[in-house]
Amino acid sequence: MKKSKKKRSAPFSGLSVMKKFVFFDIMMIAAIISVGTIMVATVMNVTAKKYSQIEKTVISSTEQMTTIGVESAVSIAKNIYTNEPVYDFLNKEFKSSSDYFEEYYPLQKNTALSTADTNIVKKCAIYTSNPTILANGTMKNLDEAYDDLWYKDITKYNKPTILSVDPSEHLLILVRKLDYCNLETGDSYLCLILNNDYIKDYVNNLDFEGQFY
Repeated sequence: MKKSKKKRSAPFSGLSVMKKFVFFDIMMIAAIISVGTIMVATVMNVTAKKYSQIEKTVISSTEQMTTIGVESAVSIAKNIYTNEPVYDFLNKEFKSSSDYFEEYYPLQKNTALSTADTNIVKKCAIYTSNPTILANGTMKNLDEAYDDLWYKDITKYNKPTILSVDPSEHLLILVRKLDYCNLETGDSYLCLILNNDYIKDYVNNLDFEGQFY
């Protein structure tokens, strides 16, 4: 007796025409969604890599510019640190304000001090313990700085030179103790405040979307 072969039905042959169309529509929509998801994921991945590279470039450029700024400030500080007329002025005991300014104004023409304020250095100040110094311009009384972070840092670490970062005031300050020559009037410190705006402008000029803060 011959065995009868079972006839295989074609896929979905049991579905009505209307159901077949609905099924294929669902499959097509699922395929489109799948491809779309892959495309979105790919675009997002490429975008993330792009901005990651941009961020690395900005960070690298900022670090480089900050390093250049610090190196320039160190060079300026060295010129002032080894300038003997500065020490001569800090060692004087002034009897009157006229006596003081008679010595002060010529000192401001000193090359080391007159070239201190640049696009890199925003402000140059010398803090001294000399009680006869009148606080104005470059010269400051040291007792005004006792609560400043830079003074706390340099006394805490007991180093002749430090780079003090004050996040609350957004300041980057190079501090150098003036001890190249003997000072009989007490401790004096040179403070060079770096120009953050110069670094910001440099970074903002890069091809980067957004602002640098």
